[in-house]
Amino acid sequence: DELRDALHEILKRHGKTRELTILGVREAKGLEFADVAIVNYFTSGNEVLSAGWRKLLGSAMQGEGLSSTGTTAAELNLPLELEVELKLYYTAVTRCRAKLFLVELMGPTWDKL
Repeated sequence: DELRDALHEILKRHGKTRELTILGVREAKGLEFADVAIVNYFTSGNEVLSAGWRKLLGSAMQGEGLSSTGTTAAELNLPLELEVELKLYYTAVTRCRAKLFLVELMGPTWDKL
């Protein structure tokens, strides 16, 4: 909520809120939008989640990743919380009809990835 309020204030100062709706992923479930921006999704969690994202990305970069025929979350020893986050991430990404923007604005986690 704090990040959402800060983002709304920044956009409001620049006159960009006329057609803007800021929602959390859970609030957006079941809705669709032409354009979606997912902001700080990977850097706003706790250290356990950050470590899980790093491990998942490292696995994907080595060509292992998660797939229906490949590596499982259990084989990668990913934190259980990450399974929930992956489902929420899927929900966030699929809200978009036209353009999807993935934006990481703060925190050192993305640099570590």
